[in-house]
Amino acid sequence: MVKRYKESMVNAYTHYVKNYGLVWIKPVYKRSQRLPSVPSTEQVNKIIAHAGRKYALVFSILPDTGLRPIELDRPTLKNIDLELASFIRRLLRADMQEF
Repeated sequence: MVKRYKESMVNAYTHYVKNYGLVWIKPVYKRSQRLPSVPSTEQVNKIIAHAGRKYALVFSILPDTGLRPIELDRPTLKNIDLELASFIRRLLRADMQEF
């Protein structure tokens, strides 16, 4: 999880206060929930047009398949089902089960 600036500052000052034996009341703040930014089809097409050959292929496959970039990192023939014309998703971490 990526920490926000406010949270990092509060944590840093909390450690500072603790190390120097000072007292302070930790502020209460509301973390804003932002929706992810999804590029439009036009923006994706511009990215593909300006990308190199390898990345143009990757950027054109991702929206159509719904794969995460890490899942398309090193595809092999085992990942492609030619009969169904689909991509078999596999998790790359060894400690997780394939699905």
